[in-house]
Amino acid sequence: MPEDFVCNNKKSFRSNVQKAVPALAESFLSQVSRAVLHPNRAKELHEMRLSGKLLRYLMELCGPYFGKDFKKCYKEIKDFVALAGEIHDLDLALESLALFKREMELFNKTINEKNCQIPASSIAPVTGGFRKQRAQLQQELCAAAKRWQLSRFNEEINASLYRA
Repeated sequence: MPEDFVCNNKKSFRSNVQKAVPALAESFLSQVSRAVLHPNRAKELHEMRLSGKLLRYLMELCGPYFGKDFKKCYKEIKDFVALAGEIHDLDLALESLALFKREMELFNKTINEKNCQIPASSIAPVTGGFRKQRAQLQQELCAAAKRWQLSRFNEEINASLYRA
């Protein structure tokens, strides 16, 4: 939850949600811009995804109390966060494969007979496939972020809180 948001227990649930969702959305969407500008920074992508999950879960819980426009915004957030999750999973897999390849290379240095060594090059096709898949998913993420920017998605989210 953004640090400047405090629930007011004297206000209605709806009123608190109408304050909390825009605060979370603003925080999340500002991180989206940074993560999209720097696609190879896995840490920023992960932080953005975690911020998006907070927004997503709040919107999911509040969905029944708001209209179809709110639910549409929720679905977009949910799909975006899921896409970022797939990218994060690939980042972790690529990191593990790089470590595994390095271990294989170190192991091979300890083996004198070439026919007993494990070819580290066998990892390359897997790594290449993961990188290609990550790049494709990153393009989808960038396209969604651009759509949100052009459509003023933040304003759509805020307006959806006041429609039936």
